[in-house]
Amino acid sequence: MRPNRRTEGPFIKKATGKMSIPLALGLLTLCAGWAGAETFGDLTYTPPPGWTAQPSASTLSLKPPNLAAGEVALITLSKGSDFKGDFAAAFDQLSKTGPTGYTLLSRSKAVPDKDQNGVALIAQAAVFQNASGQPLYLYYVAANPPGRLEILVYTASSLSTFQKYEPAVTALAGSVTFGTPKASGTATAPPPTKPPPTKTPPQTTPPGTQPAVSLPVPNLAKLVAGGFDPEKQPIPDEFSCYPDLSSDKYQTPVFKLQILNQTQYRVVTGKTASAGTFTTKKGSVFYDVQFKTGPLASVDSATLFWGRDREYGQNIKLYRYPLKDDRTLSLECYQRGPRDALAQLGFRRKDPQIGKYACRSSDGKNTDQGTLEVLAERAYRYKGSGGKYSADILGDQSNDFSSVDFTGGPLDDTHASYSEDDLGEREFSFRAMKCLVVVKPTLPLKYGAGKAPAPPKGTGGLTGAYSLQRQQVQVGGGIQMVRDFYMFSKNGYVFTGDPDTSLADADCTRIFPNGLPICEVYRLGSGQITIGSDKPVPFQQKGGVLRLDGEKLEPVRPLKDLKLAGDYKSTSVFSAPGGTGGGIFETVLKFGKDGRFRREASGGVSITTTTTGTSLGDVTGGVSSSSERQNGGKYTLSGNTLTLSYDDGRVEKKFAMLPQLTKSGQPDTEWLYLGDDDYFLQKPGKK
Repeated sequence: MRPNRRTEGPFIKKATGKMSIPLALGLLTLCAGWAGAETFGDLTYTPPPGWTAQPSASTLSLKPPNLAAGEVALITLSKGSDFKGDFAAAFDQLSKTGPTGYTLLSRSKAVPDKDQNGVALIAQAAVFQNASGQPLYLYYVAANPPGRLEILVYTASSLSTFQKYEPAVTALAGSVTFGTPKASGTATAPPPTKPPPTKTPPQTTPPGTQPAVSLPVPNLAKLVAGGFDPEKQPIPDEFSCYPDLSSDKYQTPVFKLQILNQTQYRVVTGKTASAGTFTTKKGSVFYDVQFKTGPLASVDSATLFWGRDREYGQNIKLYRYPLKDDRTLSLECYQRGPRDALAQLGFRRKDPQIGKYACRSSDGKNTDQGTLEVLAERAYRYKGSGGKYSADILGDQSNDFSSVDFTGGPLDDTHASYSEDDLGEREFSFRAMKCLVVVKPTLPLKYGAGKAPAPPKGTGGLTGAYSLQRQQVQVGGGIQMVRDFYMFSKNGYVFTGDPDTSLADADCTRIFPNGLPICEVYRLGSGQITIGSDKPVPFQQKGGVLRLDGEKLEPVRPLKDLKLAGDYKSTSVFSAPGGTGGGIFETVLKFGKDGRFRREASGGVSITTTTTGTSLGDVTGGVSSSSERQNGGKYTLSGNTLTLSYDDGRVEKKFAMLPQLTKSGQPDTEWLYLGDDDYFLQKPGKK
């Protein structure tokens, strides 16, 4: 079967807007234990006050006191085990497996990272459900120190329970450390590390500094056509590097990294540059860049990312970049042009903008809480008086929100998160209220200025839009649903992405901002089809029915002027590197046959800001809150586009389809695929 080109399947929710907030669990760290802490196997931990520990041969379970009947809240720590296999594959199997009797409902994207010592980390959240509809919320964190596998799992029986014990889980997870296990199974601190012997530093090539020289802008389309793979190789271009630490100074990078070719680089600071050499090799999940000589030779490691924002360009993350005061930090380096512009737009959207924000309670009652005025020079006014605020914009660049701290005035010592979405909604989220204003949105560039070249001769022959729903039974009985799209043009192009608003998104004359065509070339021949650089797979076309690798492709049916009726529910979970924050959210769209809709969103968020942007740094602040929110307006369905016209003036368009048919062959309205999320019609009595 051809690999899925989407980042996530229908049940693996793509977190967007204010849903991209990971659970605040500290990732397992590689360091020595401390006096007074408990031990289990090779783990050292500090249990939350009042929690009881129940050890077994291989795991340690911790439960909070005073759980209600039927309520579940559980932290499970593994004893750790010897491991020399594929870390990412092992973690994937782990997070697919739910308790007996439960099937997988949705998973967030598994997010890999590295700690300050270069140890590989992965985090992922998942929601399971049993036959009676009872959900179970799990969050997995794993570490892969040399030759070992360490696992922490947090389980809760409901969303409210999940949120209730987040502070205790965060505290415990942040205390977990591991060392070399004794034969008896109890952990001891590793012996002090001796400083390495002094060596003569390698000679850089060329030595010293040189005048800064600009690089020509590469033609990525020509590079890829010639065999260049941006997933495995740094693009020969300039990258702006921003520090991954608590700061609001995002306009100017620390330095610029120039990739000259596949072995040489330069670091440009001001008007001078220093050169060196590097190599690239496959890491546990992504490709790693290893700087051999030159100004970055002391960087612990670097990872090449080409995934979520591949339409814009690459980014390279540097780990443990040394500072003059013996501290280290990580840096995110974004490719010049569309990728750096996208990063700057994200920074600006996390920077509180001057304006008047209407505040309402977030307890479901939606009561008026006055107006928050954001003023110049990081000042604010609320309920007649004011003070100052600070915003951490660079602390965790994977998040689309910032952490805001208020000092002085009525909001003294109060924390909030701030963000702006694609609809122009700017919002402060406090523990008990939300303050927002709606402005004309600033959107990232969607397409490049040029046009895609014509497909080569000998390609094409198909027309039409199709989707393929694949069901995969996972270990332990979990089910993962994956949906692929194939929108064929007769000239030889096929669109395999996810439509944003309509089938018109599959205009194969367009190019991405980085210059690559939005579509791929396909070839038919000898009962097979070849798409892009994939291997050929069996293909049949008979009586209007298409089969790809034995699977039937279903036509994407237009919804025309369909009127929906009922409550449609979607559950979203997300994980992010660093263990610095998190959330699980549920959205209900209530459609009426009169053409109106109501949107109800609920969930919890917990954010911790640190000096490094990961759980390994010193805590500098944070915010924790739960909320409920309601809004609505009018809706229309036309073709495969759902248009939501909110009463506050915002307009949102999403690609929509009904993925399955009823027994009579009609579109089944109980399952609505909407904007890369799945919404299910809620039956009476089902929560």
